[in-house]
Amino acid sequence: MSSGATLPRRSSEAERRVASIQAAEAIFLAQGYAATSMDDIAQAVGMSKKTLYQLFASKEALFDAVVERFCAPMQAAAEPAKPGDRQALVLMLEDAAHHILSSRSVSLCRVIAPELKRAPELAKAIERNRSGKVTAVQRWLAEQAEAGWIHVADAEEAAGMLIGMIIGEPHILMLLDQRPPPDSEEIAARVRRAVTLFLDGAIAGDR
Repeated sequence: MSSGATLPRRSSEAERRVASIQAAEAIFLAQGYAATSMDDIAQAVGMSKKTLYQLFASKEALFDAVVERFCAPMQAAAEPAKPGDRQALVLMLEDAAHHILSSRSVSLCRVIAPELKRAPELAKAIERNRSGKVTAVQRWLAEQAEAGWIHVADAEEAAGMLIGMIIGEPHILMLLDQRPPPDSEEIAARVRRAVTLFLDGAIAGDR
């Protein structure tokens, strides 16, 4: 199975790694994790299986790299926010929602889900990268709580709850193929409503 153009002969190790990850993602999405072999990926990139194994020790390691690359945009560090800076929270949540509610994200979930019982290493790869989507929001909530602007007992739990308010229903419906990905306008509206509802219950005041 071809995933695109092969690498030039004099490519660097970094270029070979990137090309291998891109090819692996495309093939995993097309035919599933179990049905994909390292031979398939090596052939798609235009390298020997030996070279591929020098870059990635196993199919599990390569899948882990695919998940890590996918999650990287959600793991970027955010600048410390000023107390009461709602807009910083809104922007982080919009970025997370665009990423999680993308066709690519849902397709990856569909590939992974049927394989989890047979290949528990997939769940481990996901768990190693899972926290990226909540880390920035968690940090914002913790900073606001420390500044005395909101009451949050557990910033990690609160971040997960807040993100769940935004992505939960559309994500499930997308997995069931019952709706298309939301556009930017819908995501922005959901984020605004969720932030208002959440902060109305968390803003510090007389208790």
